[in-house]
Amino acid sequence: MNLSILQGRLSSPELGYQETPADWKREFSLLERAGLSSIEWVITKKQMFNNPFFNDDLSVYPVSVVCADHVIDERVFEKGFFFDHIFPVCEMSQEWGVKAVAIPLLEASEVNTREKKDRIIENLIDCCNAFKGLDINIEAETDADTLLDIVSSHENLKITYDTGNLTALNVDHDLYIDKIYDKITNIHLKDRSHNYGSSKRYGEGDTDFDLIFKKLASLNYNGIFTLQMARGDNGNELSHVKDIAKIFRRLHEKHF
Repeated sequence: MNLSILQGRLSSPELGYQETPADWKREFSLLERAGLSSIEWVITKKQMFNNPFFNDDLSVYPVSVVCADHVIDERVFEKGFFFDHIFPVCEMSQEWGVKAVAIPLLEASEVNTREKKDRIIENLIDCCNAFKGLDINIEAETDADTLLDIVSSHENLKITYDTGNLTALNVDHDLYIDKIYDKITNIHLKDRSHNYGSSKRYGEGDTDFDLIFKKLASLNYNGIFTLQMARGDNGNELSHVKDIAKIFRRLHEKHF
């Protein structure tokens, strides 16, 4: 099982719930103890281009994906904003040998009109053509048909499947995965309640992980799984992550 974790979850949230920690190297040193293989790097509006991703040499660190959270913004549909905020991330990803950049299309960047869908597809195609060796993963809170329209526009467009966010949308995971499976390369493991409930600790939400893992196993999924579960107690991050990693490894062994 290729098990990754979202950056910041192995550190106390001093800078915020989901930020690049000041001692980001420490998290990489904890991966083996936590039973993990890599970290999904996060860039947010709070840090933006002050993020170490743009300045420090990350070529020796196991970064699975770079998540461009800083483009959760209604301006992501504008070509200038997209170019200024996504292209530098792609350039540095190639510099460090990172294989994928994730673009969240949710909240302020939600694709909820035909015009927005057409504009984001145009921007994404330009990006894929400019960075041919890079996968661009889309994480979206939308129906499967709309998402499939977006990612089918270029061979380098892939999907980050967020189990919790889609649970909150009340989707049928079995049917949803069936429609988009060929494009999924990363699974965000998150538990949430139906109807936009907040993130929960494992088993406290409505996400049917047994169903999801069984479905993925039936389709021979061999991509990344990324822990994005609700945090535990401050100061107990490593122990909490180790426990969650064990749960999902057992679930993987059960179905795969």
